[in-house]
Amino acid sequence: MRYSLILLKAHCPHADLRADLFSAVAFLAGTSGFMAFDAYDNQSASRLYRLALACAEDAGDWNHRAIILAQLGRQAFWLEDPDSTLTYIEMAQVRADRLTPGIRAMLSGVRARALARLGRTEDAISAVGHADEQFGKVTTGDAPPGLYWFTAAQHLAETGHALVDLASPKSIVEGAGRITRAIDTHGDVSRSRVLSQARLAMVHLSTGDTAAASTVGSAAVEEAESVRSHRVTILLALLRRSVEQHPARAEVAELHERVTMALPPA
Repeated sequence: MRYSLILLKAHCPHADLRADLFSAVAFLAGTSGFMAFDAYDNQSASRLYRLALACAEDAGDWNHRAIILAQLGRQAFWLEDPDSTLTYIEMAQVRADRLTPGIRAMLSGVRARALARLGRTEDAISAVGHADEQFGKVTTGDAPPGLYWFTAAQHLAETGHALVDLASPKSIVEGAGRITRAIDTHGDVSRSRVLSQARLAMVHLSTGDTAAASTVGSAAVEEAESVRSHRVTILLALLRRSVEQHPARAEVAELHERVTMALPPA
């Protein structure tokens, strides 16, 4: 990353080369920012994301600008600041006509989660619908490099979490169904699948389905063994807290033991 910053001072004989260079550095900084965010080094993540944003804007790369703003929005959401998430996403949606359908779908999914957490039910449902509409327009090969990770599973998980957060019986059922389909289609993306499994286990606990919670929660614990992610550790800790709030049935006690063994010592 430090070396790439030196390159930004190089003389480029053509404007297109300069734009490509800044876009490439934006991609590298954004990737580095996500690595810091996943390790929960949020100070470094914010610094790298803002560097990536500056480079994308300098390059006139609207798609990458939107992706980085979405990453800042996700980070804010993890830090329990959905209002800032909404601000970042709405900044990213400026001149949405310049963005690919995949990016518009991704932005609407994150926006739906922020709106749901803020209690804006109708707006959140509308954002989920818009995300579905835009994802339906995605064609093979139209995703920019920075959005290679945004698959059908990611779309289902994002919108599913938003619907679950609305907390109505209907939205919980629909949201849980989306998250379940996301888990089944995540492929080899272990981190994303573990995060979805842990959240789905908490959803099942909230509805009293302790058997389903034990099954999917145990799967999350087992798969988490092969994942290095501080965010996964945080979510497993939240799962244990959720388990502790339920009567000590056999399957609940077993899940609590498995999660506790998977977590690092306090």
